Amino acid sequence: MQRYIVSVLMLAVLIPAHAAETKQHDKSNSVAKHQPDADARVLVKFPDHAQHFLATMRQNLSDINDIHRAIADANFERAAQIAEFNLGLGGIKTHNALAVDMPDGMRNMGMAFHQASSQLAQSLQQKDMAKTLDNLANVSQTCVMCHAMYRVR
Repeated sequence: MQRYIVSVLMLAVLIPAHAAETKQHDKSNSVAKHQPDADARVLVKFPDHAQHFLATMRQNLSDINDIHRAIADANFERAAQIAEFNLGLGGIKTHNALAVDMPDGMRNMGMAFHQASSQLAQSLQQKDMAKTLDNLANVSQTCVMCHAMYRVR
């Protein structure tokens, strides 16, 4: 039930922001409308640090994998540390510079990702597997939603 509520709230916040960004994107890229195989996701340009941003996303995926491994090894403390300090609000200062060039919807999804990661860390510390699996799904859901809406160059 909590996962359903989180999903509905995320969509309620993110869809209007994405619609505005898509409208702006469509105005600036009319060629994409005429190409059926064109990538319809909003293009986000990071003028000075696109490669750094992409490397950070790959590191996030690696950290999620490390969380899975730590859970499989019943090392909940290690998984909680990764969730909080690599992905969650405990490590947010390392990601602030990347948020400057993000459109609002993408920035909101990034914040939802960091908050979901911190909630994951809390459930890991409590060793509550049902909450942990639900929170882990919320973390990956923000990744899926963001990658479905945005692309980076």
